[in-house]
Amino acid sequence: KLLIEKPNYKPMLLVIGKGYYEIWDLKNAKTYLEKYYALDPKDTNITYILGTINFKMKEYVTSNLYYNAAIKNGFEPKIELQRKLAYNYYLSNDKRSMLNMFSYLLNEKDSNIDDFSLWIYHAILEWRTLNAQRRSDNGLKKFANQEWHEIFYAYLWWMKREEKDLVKSREYLHAWLKINPKNPLLTLNMWYLEEFEEKYKMALMYLKRTVNINGDGEFWELAKKEITEIEKFLDENDTQSASGVIWQ
Repeated sequence: KLLIEKPNYKPMLLVIGKGYYEIWDLKNAKTYLEKYYALDPKDTNITYILGTINFKMKEYVTSNLYYNAAIKNGFEPKIELQRKLAYNYYLSNDKRSMLNMFSYLLNEKDSNIDDFSLWIYHAILEWRTLNAQRRSDNGLKKFANQEWHEIFYAYLWWMKREEKDLVKSREYLHAWLKINPKNPLLTLNMWYLEEFEEKYKMALMYLKRTVNINGDGEFWELAKKEITEIEKFLDENDTQSASGVIWQ
């Protein structure tokens, strides 16, 4: 009733808008808070809420406009919004903007292993391997004493494997192995490397280790299948060798 008499009464627009937001009526919350925002575009808390409302309504482009405006006007912690922006760009399939936002984010003092890991993973998929290798090296130094920092060895191994640099690939895998010898993804990839170099008995050892570590997890079925294939291959070769000896 007050707004009928005075449509631009800021305190009441704020009360009604935030009230609707609290009961999760996003449509009405958006209507009233947008009116408030038009009168006070530098209120970073309301700008942030409008970004969140549009995100929940799957209006990712509009959400990013509000989040960017909040950053421009000094919202803290800035890194929280940078993460949200990167995620919005990902959902919008705008990988270039996502990686660019992560590049800013990684320079923040509060950036963490997950931030680096996500950027590197998507950079590899987008063929930005030189930057991904540099960030992986930086990650190893920055998070050297933190749990899960070995993920950067995994990324370096992945890139070197794609480049067919088996010497470096093995070096990174062994560095990873020393830190976390019970990682089933690691042991599975040790199998891949050994089999590629035709070291089948070593490959078999890592496959069996993967089964023991992973139980009935996501890598168990693949490892069991490969064990069967390699054992069959080794048996056939042993039989042929024995036949050759008897014939001679």
